[in-house]
Amino acid sequence: MPDKIKLIASKFSPYCHRIEMVLLEKNIPHEKQEITLADKPDWFVKDAPLGKVPLLYVGDKPLFESIAICEYLEDAFPENPLHSTDLVVKGWHRGWMEFSNGIMSTTFGMMFAQNQEEFDLKKAETISRLAILDKHLKFNPYFDGEKFSLVDVCMASMFKPLTYIDNKFTLEIFDLHKNAATYVESVVSRGSLNKAIPADYEEIFKSFLERKKSHLLTMSFSL
Repeated sequence: MPDKIKLIASKFSPYCHRIEMVLLEKNIPHEKQEITLADKPDWFVKDAPLGKVPLLYVGDKPLFESIAICEYLEDAFPENPLHSTDLVVKGWHRGWMEFSNGIMSTTFGMMFAQNQEEFDLKKAETISRLAILDKHLKFNPYFDGEKFSLVDVCMASMFKPLTYIDNKFTLEIFDLHKNAATYVESVVSRGSLNKAIPADYEEIFKSFLERKKSHLLTMSFSL
């Protein structure tokens, strides 16, 4: 009998949405427990080396870091594969999975910005990364063709917050990169991502920006 799988997550974390997408795409039976990172349980502090979600328990063994967890799930549950069997393609995709984390970093940089100068810097970095992605995409409709894969999972979860603030604050992030814009639209509409996103996502997002005193809240927006 396979070990019990339990995901420890927070509602707002795109890294947790990434893991939940994989669990859903591969139809892996699992439990999910949501925690508040501002009030971490003692057991979580003990088991999470970096103090971050997601944490995935396989039996009583805690796994951490989202891409490592994705790779474990792909190897341990070969049904409904999300990686190519071609090792070169798989290696190529793994590189872009890491690239997606950089997009998340600059996106949150915009959300954390306390003034216009900080915001403009992070916005420029985000658009620069988007330009790189735009040049390398061969999608139809996914990263490498018709097959939805782990790289698409990573891109979808990382682009969800960016598309949200782009729409709400009219940032025009994607205007110069139509190729990437079309791809992003296809992955963020994926059913598994929509299931992973909490119903109160907008309220959580607004609360996050307010707690961080984000410069975004001084701009024209429709929250």
